[in-house]
Amino acid sequence: IPISSLLFNESFNTTAHETIISNNGIQLTKLPPLQKLHVVNKDDCNTSEITEQDIVNILLCAMKDQHFNVLCFEGFLMPVSFSSSSFTNTMISRAINVSWCPFDSVFHLDLQTGHWEVNDFEAIRNSYSDIISINESDTILQQRSKVQLLYIAANHDTPISCLHLNKSVEQYQEESCVLHSGIHLKPIATVEHLCIEKGMGRNKELRKIKKPEIRKIFLYGMKSQKLNDISFRGCLLPVDNLSKYIPSDMKGRDIRITWPEWGYCLNLQTGEWEVADLDHIKALCTKTVQINFRDSQALQRDTIRLLENAANHD
Repeated sequence: IPISSLLFNESFNTTAHETIISNNGIQLTKLPPLQKLHVVNKDDCNTSEITEQDIVNILLCAMKDQHFNVLCFEGFLMPVSFSSSSFTNTMISRAINVSWCPFDSVFHLDLQTGHWEVNDFEAIRNSYSDIISINESDTILQQRSKVQLLYIAANHDTPISCLHLNKSVEQYQEESCVLHSGIHLKPIATVEHLCIEKGMGRNKELRKIKKPEIRKIFLYGMKSQKLNDISFRGCLLPVDNLSKYIPSDMKGRDIRITWPEWGYCLNLQTGEWEVADLDHIKALCTKTVQINFRDSQALQRDTIRLLENAANHD
């Protein structure tokens, strides 16, 4: 007896060969004639993953009937891309629609290339003329959805005007940055402006970025051939010379490094922070400049540097 649709409503666990296994361990090997299979995980905070092999196994199980043509996933974490060799010629020739909605965007899997795509790419392209923020407050599925959109934009050579990593990064590596959620964000080759924001630490003071981490951020950002600006916000930075932490390749590119909250711009040739916005320095000095007992060494050093810059400018 044929059925039009089968829904696994938070009941999918895993697969084994051509068998689907439920959360209670029940194995489903043979399906009735079926057109659509829908697998749902509604918990935004859940880190349940669907692997590449899971998708292949589900397709092998469902494709035994010639009427099957739609496989949908809602929620879940998915691979960024797939090996095109994982999908058989039969899967490709039948043009089965495999879709995934991690949060508020729907992606469709191109079985030939193994890449996720979107139906209305022009709408996505237009959205990248604005700031794209990956926020600390985002759920893991929100972050995963944004990351996939960034990868799709890069695959289409679409410029991303600004990528704002808003207190969301655990650590930077040359080949990726690791978000607090555990998601790896590879360098996006079409980012024009990379904005790094750290925010407050447990001591209610801005978090500090140390010199080795600054170098990793530079190396990460330089993977974008379109990069022209890196800005640091909501953080404390070392104000002494950074020359040895600036990659040599970076000095030959026209990249502007700014620290807007203090009005500074980094001279890539000398490694020194220079006053770029004198009006902002003056505005800071119109308020009471405080050096407090409980200030960290980094905050006191940054404040003293502000006073020195004020003294050097009438």
